[in-house]
Amino acid sequence: MAKTVNVSDCLGSRLKSEISESRVEHYQERIRNGEYIKEPNVMESSCGNYYLVSDGHHKLTAYAREGVSTVDVEVVGSNANISNHTGGFYS
Repeated sequence: MAKTVNVSDCLGSRLKSEISESRVEHYQERIRNGEYIKEPNVMESSCGNYYLVSDGHHKLTAYAREGVSTVDVEVVGSNANISNHTGGFYS
């Protein structure tokens, strides 16, 4: 199900050290050029309006760095347990 969410409500499930700067820069360039980027996949959390990213960490990092406040995502599941995440919020 497609949904528009706040970038800052998305929680990464990867360590920041696992994020490739060159991939993030690639997506930043595409965002600046207004190119289509496939929606990141997220799971809705069971404790509020938070979303655990399952695919799209580089894209969300690029959106956050470009100052984009909301983004379209594909919700691929629900009741995600965010207590054991390894990443952080995108902001």
